Amino acid sequence: MTQSTSLFPGKSLGELNKILSQSADKSVCDILLSDRTIEFSLPNTKLISRLLEGECPQNQ
Repeated sequence: MTQSTSLFPGKSLGELNKILSQSADKSVCDILLSDRTIEFSLPNTKLISRLLEGECPQNQ
């Protein structure tokens, strides 16, 4: 398995959290990562977000 690091907007995670909390089937969420986007697919919902460019700032 290949390991990679990607940055995506925190707002997208907030939306995904909202979708998951309202979903009847919380056990299935497929994630598709491409060069520029990340896609979260649930049985009745799909969330697509653009990836951010650059590196994550280091926390101190």
